[in-house]
Amino acid sequence: MKARDSKDVLADGFVLSEARPTLGDVGMLSLGVALRAYYSTYKSMEYMLHIFAKGKPREDWGRKHSTEYVIACTQTVIHMQHFAELFCKEALRSLHKLHADEVPSAVVFDKLLQGEALNLSELAGLRSTEFSAALARLCELVKADRFPSGKYDFILTERDWLMNLNTLRNRVLHRGAFVLHYPALDELMGRFAFPFVKKALDALDTKARKHLWRHPDLACKIEPMAAIADAYAAGNPDIGHIALLKELGRAAYQIPFSDLPLSKILEESLEQRYTRAAEIESKDGNIAELTTCPVCGKGTLLVFDDTQLEGEDYETGTYERGWYYTWKVECRCCSFEINHHLKNPSDYGLSIPDFWQSHEV
Repeated sequence: MKARDSKDVLADGFVLSEARPTLGDVGMLSLGVALRAYYSTYKSMEYMLHIFAKGKPREDWGRKHSTEYVIACTQTVIHMQHFAELFCKEALRSLHKLHADEVPSAVVFDKLLQGEALNLSELAGLRSTEFSAALARLCELVKADRFPSGKYDFILTERDWLMNLNTLRNRVLHRGAFVLHYPALDELMGRFAFPFVKKALDALDTKARKHLWRHPDLACKIEPMAAIADAYAAGNPDIGHIALLKELGRAAYQIPFSDLPLSKILEESLEQRYTRAAEIESKDGNIAELTTCPVCGKGTLLVFDDTQLEGEDYETGTYERGWYYTWKVECRCCSFEINHHLKNPSDYGLSIPDFWQSHEV
């Protein structure tokens, strides 16, 4: 078999809207990637959040961000911008497909006007318009009241931050030398991105595509994206509050069950396996209790404890003072995990049982 050149290899694909019409494009998938990446940023910095406390010097922040954070932040920015770009183009195509394309020839232009199918070479020459141009067109059409019911009117107030997001994405993608600080990424997502995502999803009526980007429902009934947006809308939220919400979201994507019929058949045996493993581990001396996970709702959440002694005399076995405390929780089913560098959930106003307790012994 003759080896193909790169042009032939790169042409060996399919048009997503034709092969998988329910997907349309990869916009919803990009949103899912962005959310998974963003929610993972607490995990990548879980023992470093103290450096962002008020009064701490900012000069050395950059070198204290982990490589895992750099990867997650980059993915978040690139895929959130990608979702925003494809949203604008889907909105434009809902009016007419030509609004979102740069047409290479008069023949192709006429075929599109007449609703005729394009051949593969014509499709290959069809270029999608740049994001900035697509956003400008959408805003112009909205101002001219070309869309029914005003469902895209919100884009006019979102335009500035979307242009800034596009600039950031280009800076990240083309130069590869800039990363947002951890608190800045939280603010970008909570104050700007998440409110936009909600409006965009409502406007597109994406219920049929919800499974492409959204995690399963959490047992505690918290919706992390909405809760983070609400926290920023209410004021300047605690960094730990946002971290806990992000970890709820990250673990939600790891819930090993779904609403699919096959998953329901397997769920009972999977739950038994995870529960059995957690029960065996809970017999270790450093486990305070085995309880219910707020994410997956299974009895697989291990609460770790420890004792710290002051003035201990190893010969006599005595000590001056001692403290017992719980310091970490881990779910053996969905992987939810936080440590006592965060406050108890009730301190953030969350309806989740508290994990941290301490007393003198």
